[in-house]
Amino acid sequence: MIQPETRLTVADNSGAKEVYCIKVLG
Repeated sequence: MIQPETRLTVADNSGAKEVYCIKVLG
């Protein structure tokens, strides 16, 4: 499983914060 921290960095640049939130809930 990819660490959320790494995804958060990408989300900040790609604006995929929604996807990050969903992954945390799911």
